Amino acid sequence: MGKISILVTSPSLNVADNISGIASMTRLLINNNKYAEYYHFRTGKKDKDLRNLPWVSKQICLPFKFLIYLINNYSVKICHLNVPQENFAIIRDGFLIIVAKLLRKKILVHLHGGKYNRNDIGNYFIKIIFVTILILADKIICLDDTEKTFLMQNYNIADSKIVSLPNAVQVNDVIFKKDYNDILNIVFLGRIEKDKGLDEVITVLKMVHKQIEYKFMLCGTGSYEKHVTDELGRAINNKYINCGVLSGDKKIHVMEQCHIFLLPSYYEGLPNALLEAMAYGVVPICTPVGSIPSVIKDKVNGFLVPLNNSDEIVRLIFYLNNNRDELKKISEAAYEDIKMNYSLADYIKKLNDIYRELNGKLSLY
Repeated sequence: MGKISILVTSPSLNVADNISGIASMTRLLINNNKYAEYYHFRTGKKDKDLRNLPWVSKQICLPFKFLIYLINNYSVKICHLNVPQENFAIIRDGFLIIVAKLLRKKILVHLHGGKYNRNDIGNYFIKIIFVTILILADKIICLDDTEKTFLMQNYNIADSKIVSLPNAVQVNDVIFKKDYNDILNIVFLGRIEKDKGLDEVITVLKMVHKQIEYKFMLCGTGSYEKHVTDELGRAINNKYINCGVLSGDKKIHVMEQCHIFLLPSYYEGLPNALLEAMAYGVVPICTPVGSIPSVIKDKVNGFLVPLNNSDEIVRLIFYLNNNRDELKKISEAAYEDIKMNYSLADYIKKLNDIYRELNGKLSLY
């Protein structure tokens, strides 16, 4: 069977412009899925972009640009639309889905993390658009079974229309290079935004600063970066490294060294940074938001901590620093779990089954 032409939306695929999980997954698909011929249509903003008047003007023009793109690429059969569950993204993608429907494309709505992945939408206008998106979709992907149940119960979606498909990562055989007797290396990986719980991270690092030997790696970029680096520079200047945006061998080198991954977010979907960290045997300490509890089994392959609880994170850091055998055990469990349950090859196989189902329905026209 020949390749099927699929339009996929995501932020910029250039890691220098954007480090979102949606962009990471899209890059993986384009580079590794041999069944599909992808046409990438850029949505969202670059990490350094400001939501100013020129940016708003571009967003207003986006549905027209999308229409022209689909007309020019008439071989596209399926629109794979990545939809973050946040106000602006819902409005934007609602218009794109209407355009795709008018052009008789099959629509795969891939829901990602945001404020509403397990919470009701209070804004009536946003809720109407979100319901319209769900109705117009031919198939819906969510990140785990709990989110699927939430969507079915709250939006009356048929079981046959929605598929639970967690994100995936490429797994490298690097865990056994990790030195568990080294000073404790702690990492934050991802977009540097306030909602990622970085104020708690700063508080934690200040609290352990004079108690243990450690090194903190700050990896990523974002609107909160200057605040974080200024605070860390004043408080723990000799114990942290601003690694910037990581990719390729540089990312492997850093993650091989690290022991603990901190992500005390206020809300999430299923962060690719978490899966990547665990794939390198980095023990996660995270809040139980979004789909994170479907990945982390508390005290088995990582740790779940309550929101806004710096003291509990500090306690776990002390515990793992003083119990290196336990650190090694949980690190290896994290690696094995990702290898067994979140492999990219399995993800692509399941996704291609969805594409084939939608492509089969196209032949009925």
